[in-house]
Amino acid sequence: MEANPSRQNGQVQLRYRKLVDNLPGCIVFVLDRDLRVTFAGGGLATHAGFRPQTYLGSRVTEFVNPAEYAYAEPYLLATLAGEETSFGFDYHHRLSFEVRTTPLQEDQGPVAEMLVVVLDTTERKRAEAAQQSAQWVLQQAVQATNIGLWDLDMQANRVHYSHEWKQQLGCDDDEVGDSLEEWERRLHPADKERAQALVHAYLAAPWPNFEQEFRLQHKDGSYRWILSRGTIYCDDSGKPTRMLGVHIDITERKQAEDALRASEAALRQSQAAAHVGHWLWNLADEGTGSSIEVSAAWSDELKRIVESMAAAAREAGVPVVTGDTKVVEQGKGDGVFITTTGVGVVPAGVNISGDRARPGDAILVSGTLGDHGVAIMAQRESLGFETTIQSDTAALHDLVACMVEAVPDIHALRDPTRGGLATTLNEIARQSGVGMMLREEALPVRQEVEAACEFLGLDPLYVANEGKLICICAPEHAEALLEVMRAHPLGREAARIGSVHEDPHHFVQMETGFGGKRIVDWLTGEQLPRIC
Repeated sequence: MEANPSRQNGQVQLRYRKLVDNLPGCIVFVLDRDLRVTFAGGGLATHAGFRPQTYLGSRVTEFVNPAEYAYAEPYLLATLAGEETSFGFDYHHRLSFEVRTTPLQEDQGPVAEMLVVVLDTTERKRAEAAQQSAQWVLQQAVQATNIGLWDLDMQANRVHYSHEWKQQLGCDDDEVGDSLEEWERRLHPADKERAQALVHAYLAAPWPNFEQEFRLQHKDGSYRWILSRGTIYCDDSGKPTRMLGVHIDITERKQAEDALRASEAALRQSQAAAHVGHWLWNLADEGTGSSIEVSAAWSDELKRIVESMAAAAREAGVPVVTGDTKVVEQGKGDGVFITTTGVGVVPAGVNISGDRARPGDAILVSGTLGDHGVAIMAQRESLGFETTIQSDTAALHDLVACMVEAVPDIHALRDPTRGGLATTLNEIARQSGVGMMLREEALPVRQEVEAACEFLGLDPLYVANEGKLICICAPEHAEALLEVMRAHPLGREAARIGSVHEDPHHFVQMETGFGGKRIVDWLTGEQLPRIC
């Protein structure tokens, strides 16, 4: 029995209708040359309760308002001429649509019909608008705070510098290119090697938070202090591809710090010249009355200094054998100058030097860190803590003698004074041409000192010490030295805090308590207030 062509055609049409009606987010029309609807369907239409038969046989002009039809007519006529078109329109400012038209023709004959697909783009338009709004808000925030943005594309070896980044240096947009050299050539000579090395190290082995301070040359020839922060992005394989960051101009903060240091130095010099102390008169009214707190200190500087020196000499077991007289310009030295010189004998076979640290060596400290610096700053700033933080000032020659007797081949010994442990280790690393790795959990820091540093905004690694030493020795001698140090009153809390390793950049790093690593850089500026 032969198949019924009419029945087959009907089945095909049914399948096509089901297919069209299940297409999400669209309406499908077929129009003849009179722009009359011969087919209508689509998932969007079904969802909206649209009935295709409503428009079958109707001309477009019968259900599209005149304004919308006037907009669409050129595209429809172009389609009848054999062109594919695409245009968009908004419906009552609430819904957005994209219309795509395709001519339907057999072989090269005239266009008999056209296919019109109406796509709902409302959600996409809303998302794009939201994104644009967020970008606008971000741009306004960046402009308001004058934060410079930079974006390093490592695959293309290009850097995008934002308008604000260029403005910080007094440059117009067309005066700064898209190369890393634009940043490098503006670096202050004293900061260049350190800043470049830190960036390259971060790109090679990123750590959680990249941050550094340096000076960049302004268009007028001056230098601006910049705080740079950034983060790195990797592809699916873990390979770094981009580094994004910000530049913040901190020149005014640096100038304020310099002014504060100068002011404090001037105050100390004036008090020393006048041989007076200070007084403080504090009035407080709590509503029930007034309370007056008066404190004053008047001192004879010379008497106090001499008595202190005598006590220290007796405790150390050394005599003060001589003094000196200084002649300086009037107004250049109106205070007390103290010079100290230690005279001793180095035993035969002992060669201790800052350039003798070797890969594999152990790093030891004789006790807790930051005690002296925090004690001085707490006293100077009249800070009252629940526990007393005392200076660790001490004569270490007897401890050193015991250590050298036990292990003559100590490689390096240093006192971590100004700049603290961090700066001292950086100096040794640079002298010896090595790198160092510290363990945060091994660092001996008293809880009260750690709390005081957090309150003062300081890092214990950079706080000065006066009665502690750093010892670098071969790893096989570490335990013997620790035993000797802990047996001495000045080394009871000695600890092994890290090791020396090969590093062409001579970086000092630290394994954090969270399992990551960070750079322990040189001290930028000075701890405030200056201690020694």
